Amino acid sequence: VSIELGKPGTNADFYNINSAWDWGAGGTNIDAIRTSHKVGGDCRQFSKADMPERRRLLGDSDDPPDPEKGCANMFGEMWQNTFLDIIRTLEDDDIIRRPTSLGVIGQNDIVIPERTAVLHPELLIFQGLQGEQNRQKLAEMFLRPTTWFDYCQKVSTSNCTSKNDDAALRPPETQGEDASYFVDGIYTGHFRATDVNNCTLNPNCSGIFIDYP
Repeated sequence: VSIELGKPGTNADFYNINSAWDWGAGGTNIDAIRTSHKVGGDCRQFSKADMPERRRLLGDSDDPPDPEKGCANMFGEMWQNTFLDIIRTLEDDDIIRRPTSLGVIGQNDIVIPERTAVLHPELLIFQGLQGEQNRQKLAEMFLRPTTWFDYCQKVSTSNCTSKNDDAALRPPETQGEDASYFVDGIYTGHFRATDVNNCTLNPNCSGIFIDYP
């Protein structure tokens, strides 16, 4: 097994007493994967060859891989959003298989609607989202989402039986619908203040972030 860092002479020795791995070339080493495909998937001969021999092994083509970037059979990790066009090209050329999710979150973002940002530009920086001085404002602004069932039982004056209801065309009919916060064309969703949003009743009042599923 070799670890290709995409830069000749870099140290990638698992047994280095100081764990002194060098920095790689950066980015995603596409050429190492293209080289592996070019030499039939066996990187052993290529990795031992000098530079003239590497160029010979890669042969002539209009866009040959960079022989200095090494030879590798897999990416341990790739940011698909960043390299989407490259991934599609490699798939179309039968160089790689379609990547699958690692099951980890690479980035979390806090987002607000544009309309809210225009009305409250202070929320665009983290100082506007922290501190006791902002607690009540955030609690009053970021209300809690209401399930379809709770909306019909606790908010709707008709228990969702009226065609003129503000949020629901009808009551929920299944357990899945009971727990839904939005159902396209049937339940638009509803946000409301609860006791947790009430800073008079609850000194530790707060607004809420809606997490991804």
